Amino acid sequence: MGEIVTDETSNEITAAPERLDSLNIENSIITADAMSCRKEIVRKIRESQADYVIGQKGNHPALLEDISLYST
Repeated sequence: MGEIVTDETSNEITAAPERLDSLNIENSIITADAMSCRKEIVRKIRESQADYVIGQKGNHPALLEDISLYST
């Protein structure tokens, strides 16, 4: 575990990829909230040979529909 201090105008969207680069997450399951549901973050997790569980909200209806179709 750890943390990264970000600029006042930044957030976890920019900090998460940097944090993932500093961890050995191979064979791990990474969990994150909907703010981390980003291609770059998921790509880094998969490139590190890890799996993920990331929350999804309804503000991306096409993605939410795809997820719903896949999970049924």
